[in-house]
Amino acid sequence: MSRNVVYTLHLWPPIAHAKHYTGSALERRLAERLTDHALGRGARLTQVQVERGGFWLLAQTQPGGRLTERRLKQHGATRRCEVCKAVDGFRSGELTEQEALARAGWDRSNPVQRSMLLEMFGLPQPPEVTAGPQPAEPKPFVPAPRPEPLPAVDPEMDALTDALIAGWRAEAGLQPEAGADREPEAAS
Repeated sequence: MSRNVVYTLHLWPPIAHAKHYTGSALERRLAERLTDHALGRGARLTQVQVERGGFWLLAQTQPGGRLTERRLKQHGATRRCEVCKAVDGFRSGELTEQEALARAGWDRSNPVQRSMLLEMFGLPQPPEVTAGPQPAEPKPFVPAPRPEPLPAVDPEMDALTDALIAGWRAEAGLQPEAGADREPEAAS
């Protein structure tokens, strides 16, 4: 049985006053829901974020369904957002670069999200040692080759194929195939 989770997205750059989006989904469908948001098929706020060229980070998840989601939306996300807490901690000097980036989710971020984190923290480059393993660089998209177009039907080849099949069927003692004696249709 899959449980419900409430997730918070940290938007970058913010859209006017909106810095976060909070939603809920079944835990087993969370990745699918996040993909919908990234493709502009999720909530209207994340759709506008994608249209404007912005991004978002998964700031946190917690158990709960729609009731929890509504309750959390009434109190604002900045106080519970791990990314906001990491930025504030770094700016106040309570967290080092490495600690702040780790708290903000550096180890589970892709290269685009990592560059976004560096921008949020005002860092020109990542610190030398970061928490967690480095994700592999994404491979460039290479479209599959288009299949060769099928050649036009050659009546002579079609007749030869029918004759071969009829010979094999006769050798095997099978009845001739229904419609094998008809004329090949003309290509239109």
